[in-house]
Amino acid sequence: ARMDGASEWYIFWRIVMPLVKPALATLGILTFLGSWNNFVWPLIATNDPDKYTLPVALATFANDPNRAAGSNGVLMAGSLLVVLP
Repeated sequence: ARMDGASEWYIFWRIVMPLVKPALATLGILTFLGSWNNFVWPLIATNDPDKYTLPVALATFANDPNRAAGSNGVLMAGSLLVVLP
């Protein structure tokens, strides 16, 4: 490709990326499964809301029909605390 005058970006997008697509798909699937299992297992295994993990507690808080309408800021602050570490 270099002999044909292809730039670095052309080589990357037209030659390298098609070869890496299966690996990226596998990485995406395994990452999703890991995240899903980290959410579902504590949801199934714990009955006490005091022992919920942060993602499960946030999902429970977000889906609570009794929470105040203006509590989206609290939900976003909790999401930030979950994502940062």
